[in-house]
Amino acid sequence: GTRAIDICGDGEPLMHGRALDMIALARDLGFDVTLATNAALLTEARARRLVDIGLRRMHVRLNAPTDDVYARHHPGAPPGTPR
Repeated sequence: GTRAIDICGDGEPLMHGRALDMIALARDLGFDVTLATNAALLTEARARRLVDIGLRRMHVRLNAPTDDVYARHHPGAPPGTPR
């Protein structure tokens, strides 16, 4: 009776080299798929592929509105870390 799959976890799902292939397979099998991401690895090409795959929902976590706020809340993060 499973109808939906949420792709999320303790890490960034788009770090997996075949994440888009897995989402495409789940969609091809008829599942409603939601992707939870920080969007740091979301390129225009990946975004277009997700649209083509038929992803209807994406939850984007925003860690901070500015680099200064990010640095305060993530001490020790290397400069230039995507926020």
